[in-house]
Amino acid sequence: MNAQQCSDCGKNPHLKFISLKIKGTKIDTAVAKTNGVYLRKFFRINLDKTRQDIYHFYRFFENGKVYMSCGYCSFPNGSELNDLKYGSYGEYRIENNQIVIEGHGSYVGYYLSYWKTESDTLIETHTSKRKFDGKIKLKKAYTDNEYPYEFYKCKLTTNSFW
Repeated sequence: MNAQQCSDCGKNPHLKFISLKIKGTKIDTAVAKTNGVYLRKFFRINLDKTRQDIYHFYRFFENGKVYMSCGYCSFPNGSELNDLKYGSYGEYRIENNQIVIEGHGSYVGYYLSYWKTESDTLIETHTSKRKFDGKIKLKKAYTDNEYPYEFYKCKLTTNSFW
């Protein structure tokens, strides 16, 4: 872990995502922009009661893949925005003008997250465990729009490899 990275992060590009296989690929780069990243800044209070800013970003690809970074202790630079080894991997599709991301978390397993875009802002609205038996139970997103992701256009040179 380099000095910029704030936490260890589980990653496994060989997960078995099935959302795009079942529902098909529906990509709309007007809804999920691929020429930059959606970045959010929030903070945590450390054990010594100091405030620490943390940065996370989402990066969408034109082939239905999405990269979700782990936390950075300062605004990620260009090489960090192109490094796809410090985060987790997923797939997405556009459904009813919403972005639906299928991801995997080490503690929650496979999940779906639902996002809306307003101008250049990405806001999580709902989450669900991944079940494709027609009984998806949506829960309101826990962030309650407290920390939205803002779009930053930038030069991206790497491609999805998962």
